[in-house]
Amino acid sequence: MHAETVADAAEHSHEEHGGRFAHPAQIIKMADVEAFLYEDDGRSTDYLEGRFCRSRFVWDGKSLSGEILAGAPLGTLRKIVVIFRSMIKPAHIALEGSGTIAFERQECGFRISLPELPADLAWKLNVAF
Repeated sequence: MHAETVADAAEHSHEEHGGRFAHPAQIIKMADVEAFLYEDDGRSTDYLEGRFCRSRFVWDGKSLSGEILAGAPLGTLRKIVVIFRSMIKPAHIALEGSGTIAFERQECGFRISLPELPADLAWKLNVAF
């Protein structure tokens, strides 16, 4: 899942230098996103007996949250990796109830690796730009 950046120049004044914005952090707005993930073992028909997991992920412009909507996770722990497609470096990233989370720069954004969490735990990642 990617939170894409979109320029919203109508709401903000800006200066242009050679076709580039002088202060891109002032004119970037993150679009709201909702996505779903379906998981099963990929081999059997156990999903017909309810052995699957359907999760929902929501980006609301300031935080990304994840929760299980149906079924049960396939394991006891889950490692979540989030890729933000943004040229603007986040000022602060924190997992609610856990503190600050480290992130690394990639070619077109940032990679955020959450710590291993109980697979059935709902979580919320707060991101400040």
